[in-house]
Amino acid sequence: MRTPQAPLAKAQLFGSFEIRAMDGRDLTPRKSAKAQGLLGLLLLAPDMSRSKEYLIDKLWSDRQPVQGGRSLKNEIYTIRRHFGDLRDLIRTEHNTVSLKPGAFLRDLDAPDFKPADGAALLESSSIRDPEFVEWLETERSNAAKLSQRRPAPILYIDSARESALFHNDAVTNAFGQTLADWCAIRIVSANEEDPDFNIDQETASGFWLRSSAANGASQVATNLQMSRSSDKRLLWNRSELLPVDPTDLLQTPQMHRLVNTSVDRTVFNPASPDRKSPELRYLERGTLGAIRLIFRNQNKDLELARHQLAVNHEAEPSGIFLAWSAYILAFFKGERLVAQEALRDEAEDLASRALELDPYNSMVLALTSYIYTYLLDNPAYGLELSARAIEANRSNPLAWSFRSAALYTLGQLPEAMTAANFARSISGDGPYRYAVETFYCIAAAKSHHIDEAIRAGEASFRLKPDFRAPLRYLTLLYAYKGETKKLDRLVTHMRQDEPDYSLSKLIHNNNYPSEILRSTRVANELIAADGG
Repeated sequence: MRTPQAPLAKAQLFGSFEIRAMDGRDLTPRKSAKAQGLLGLLLLAPDMSRSKEYLIDKLWSDRQPVQGGRSLKNEIYTIRRHFGDLRDLIRTEHNTVSLKPGAFLRDLDAPDFKPADGAALLESSSIRDPEFVEWLETERSNAAKLSQRRPAPILYIDSARESALFHNDAVTNAFGQTLADWCAIRIVSANEEDPDFNIDQETASGFWLRSSAANGASQVATNLQMSRSSDKRLLWNRSELLPVDPTDLLQTPQMHRLVNTSVDRTVFNPASPDRKSPELRYLERGTLGAIRLIFRNQNKDLELARHQLAVNHEAEPSGIFLAWSAYILAFFKGERLVAQEALRDEAEDLASRALELDPYNSMVLALTSYIYTYLLDNPAYGLELSARAIEANRSNPLAWSFRSAALYTLGQLPEAMTAANFARSISGDGPYRYAVETFYCIAAAKSHHIDEAIRAGEASFRLKPDFRAPLRYLTLLYAYKGETKKLDRLVTHMRQDEPDYSLSKLIHNNNYPSEILRSTRVANELIAADGG
């Protein structure tokens, strides 16, 4: 089964225009050039939506507005007739016409897209309206720039060899692994003073990570520098004092936090001049852009993220795209209040295929761990997957958070607290930070560490005020502590999205998505105080 937001059709915009359902059915209105042009105008809009006035001006500029309006209405009817059972993919409101968000996979969205044999955008168009012709010429010019094929960026790792060899290799390898977990990037170990940045081809782009370390009596001073290979621009420079002993180095949170804050600085929080670099533009069109949308979780973000992940998987099948798509389903349950039963089949399909494609990828293992724990009611397997994720990359903060989720679901509360706390101690400040705080809040609430749970929940609230999972725990915790003013403000805040939200619903309604919360000692005591 498909959730409502999953892609339902493919759009071929380069070469002969074509719309097909995901099962291969041809949906193209082939006998109407204007219907095809209308779809092209919508598919190339930033949000797949245009005003009726704009569409009439581009397709019927020689007609009176009333005549153009009737023609527009007729072409929308033609499109719906060809779409058949997918007719709802095109929508009309009072002043706009739009396509359903996230429902179409466009050929040009793939990160490495290049038209076959130089095919032009909407090559088969026969529309002669001068306004449409001018618009199409502009779009073709823009598309020519976007479709220039570029390989995935390279991370060149250049470790100083003169001293602290183990520390240099440990830190740089962990950085490379973590960066690769978050986004598609190729890794090359340069180990020379000035690596050849164009070893693949002239259009290659990339990052250059240099590390150096100086031994002290009990600590090693470690320095990391990241430059952009194209112009040698220094992007950031970070230093940290780390333990001399190799065993302590791999266990200490400081090393893993150095790695995560450095990765976050590279891809999640770049300086303003770096945001338009070819490297980040490529990554934004891949997994990284979808991750930003997932953790932003605003309005249509989850639908757009699923769309982008599906586009990338269509172009280059990979477990990471499927794993993040599965993780979105957890948001559908917790934030959109979609029934778990409606998500189970698709979640299991995505998770199993992700593991089949990438069984050694730390992020794939971590994300599917949470899916098995939270959506598939199999925390034992979730715990096993989290262990494999940590073995693949000990610096992965989400792997530790999801391990905590499996542990507190299984009732192993001290171990859950340890894992959640380690996740907090190594996490950077990327867009996922509020999720790490949330898992610590839940582990602390389950362990009856009330004050710690409140601090973590409030930290998540500050970072992401509209993320509801920790706010449900804060509701419970404020009620338990007798914090009536905070409780009233929080319930009012939650009712902006859930008008019937209340403490009673939270602890008594078994259909509400807070099974773990209702099993806490806090909830049980509140229920007892309320008379059961």
